[in-house]
Amino acid sequence: MVRRLQKERPLASEFMGDDFARIAEGYGCQGIRVDKPAALSAALKRALNSGQPTVIDVIIDSKESVGRISSTYGRALKGFTVG
Repeated sequence: MVRRLQKERPLASEFMGDDFARIAEGYGCQGIRVDKPAALSAALKRALNSGQPTVIDVIIDSKESVGRISSTYGRALKGFTVG
């Protein structure tokens, strides 16, 4: 979506496959990488139960619209509760 709105004027950097979960581990945090919506709920539970700072790196298709990504991952979290 951002790219579509920018047209021919890129206003930000594009991330090129950076593994933010591994970077978090390098700083002593827990890092979890999620590449499927179905795995997000388990990743959140793991992060909340870990007792330590956690980065959840969610891999998305940069060509997808923000609305579609939000609805896909939102459906994956339907019924998710903390506690």
